[in-house]
This record gives sequence, structure tokens and C-alpha cells, in this order.
Amino acid sequence: DLGLLMIPEMVWDLCAHNVIVMERMKGVPISQLQRLREAGVDVKKLARDGVTLFTSIYEPKDTSSAHPILMTRTPYGVAPYGPDEFKSTLGPSELFAAKQYIVVYQDVRGRGLSEGTFVNMTPHRPVKTDATIIDESTDAYDTIEWLLKNVPHNNGRIGQWGISYPGFFTTAGILSRHPALKAASPQ
Repeated sequence: DLGLLMIPEMVWDLCAHNVIVMERMKGVPISQLQRLREAGVDVKKLARDGVTLFTSIYEPKDTSSAHPILMTRTPYGVAPYGPDEFKSTLGPSELFAAKQYIVVYQDVRGRGLSEGTFVNMTPHRPVKTDATIIDESTDAYDTIEWLLKNVPHNNGRIGQWGISYPGFFTTAGILSRHPALKAASPQ
């Protein structure tokens, strides 16, 4: 159980280096905006080798309790990009817009707005002796670790989903063996 509760329609978006408060979600106007942080968030060291992985994070406005994180990593791009562009639905189903999830979308290494070199179906490397040995499981692990430390009001529980190629990245997330990854659905 990831601790599901109902949420208000207000969410925020963390794109690259800046926290941007969303004014709308599915066309619903918000009467009052809250600035969650005054300073930008540095994601330059998101991956252990210093590569920036572009990450878009939608968090409920309700900060009275901690929320689970639901994440997907994709080579297809997490568009729409830009400070005034937002997804019209969140998660793998429209039902997630009504649940109290922090929803995370990430461009994998070398795709979309992420830095680095894209390697098609990066093989898992079970032995990693230093920070230069990377694969999709290390990027998943580092992303989870970064999210837990930098996204306020998370409850320490991560779920990951992916269909088709993003399912491969979900399987890599399982191989990361991060203790906060409580559920995964590679399809």
C-alpha cells in the first residue's frame, strides 16, 4: 500500500532547475498560487556521474501529509516542455489525478532534455566498482535517491510503472534494489 488519499487539483512542476507553480490542471483555474521554493533546485548531480536527467515532478498542493511517489522513465520524451506547459492527465490512468501521488516523469539518459549518451537497451551491469560504471539501474537508483532527498512531503515510498520500452526501464528500476521502491509494474 502506497498510502493513497484524495488531493486537490493544484500540483507543481519541477523542470530541470526550477520549481514552477502550475496555475491549471485539466483546465481548472486555481484561485491562489503558492511558491513552494524561492530558489531553483539543482539537479546537475542527479546521476552519480554528474549527468543531468530531465525530470518533471507534479506534487499535490496539500502539504499537510506526506505523499507516495509514482515514477516513469522514458526514452520518448516527457513533453510538453516549458514553464507554461503541463500534462493534461497524470499517471498511467486518469484515476491518479484524483489520488494523492507525487507523479514523476523522466527523460532517460541521452533522450529528450536529458544529458548523456543514449544506449539502446543498456545491459545491466551487476558489479559496479565506481561511479563511472552506470546502467539504467544506477540511473533509477540515483533518481529515487534524489527524489527522496529533494522533493518535499514525500512519504519515502516509490512506485514505478512503464509500458513497452518504459517497461524495460521499470525492470531496470527493480534491479536497482533501492529499498524505497515498493511497487513496480513493467508491462
